[in-house]
Amino acid sequence: MLYTTGVASNFGEKIWRARRLAKLTQEKLGEYVGVSSQAVSGWERGVALPEARNIPKIASILRIDAAELLRALDEDRHGTGSVSAVGAEEGEPEGTVPIVGYIAEGAMVHYYHGISKGDLDEAPAPAGLTPKTVALQVRGDGLGRIFDRWLVYYDDLRSPATVNLLERLCVAELKDGQVLVKKLNRSKTPGAFDLVSEIAEPIRDVTLAWAAKVKGLGPPR
Repeated sequence: MLYTTGVASNFGEKIWRARRLAKLTQEKLGEYVGVSSQAVSGWERGVALPEARNIPKIASILRIDAAELLRALDEDRHGTGSVSAVGAEEGEPEGTVPIVGYIAEGAMVHYYHGISKGDLDEAPAPAGLTPKTVALQVRGDGLGRIFDRWLVYYDDLRSPATVNLLERLCVAELKDGQVLVKKLNRSKTPGAFDLVSEIAEPIRDVTLAWAAKVKGLGPPR
């Protein structure tokens, strides 16, 4: 099943951009506000919102208008905020992203369910970080023996899968609920895909619920 980490919220985008302009890490902003870096990460990824009483302090630290921040907070709480992806600026990545599952035998993805987002293990943030970036950990030889314990990062889910994902390594959910990490090839069947890898037989003519390009691989921590 699809594991969602929320969308980039209006509030989260404002915090993310202001923090970058202020040259603060998630850890440092959390320290100033009196919360954890995981809490700040949750705000920016749109999976959590701060208490209203913290808004003046956040606004003061980030040098942004408190009233504007409160409006964005209220909009997100009532589901009326804008939804947009936030692209990372060039430079060294900072912060962390949640590890939402692992890749096992057959390149099959197993998501962690019933676990609080704040209790998920974390991975170093990759280049090109967005508020929706998450990681999977490879366990075993599902992607090849040399990738055991490596990290696979993705964020931009496409439903339905789009043609610009062809010839790309992707995280993809089949209609039966299986989630796999495979390269997407063109199928003979319109609207379907062939899923291929170097260590397993191709899975042909499958319809996908969604797919997301793997944006990066990271070595074991």
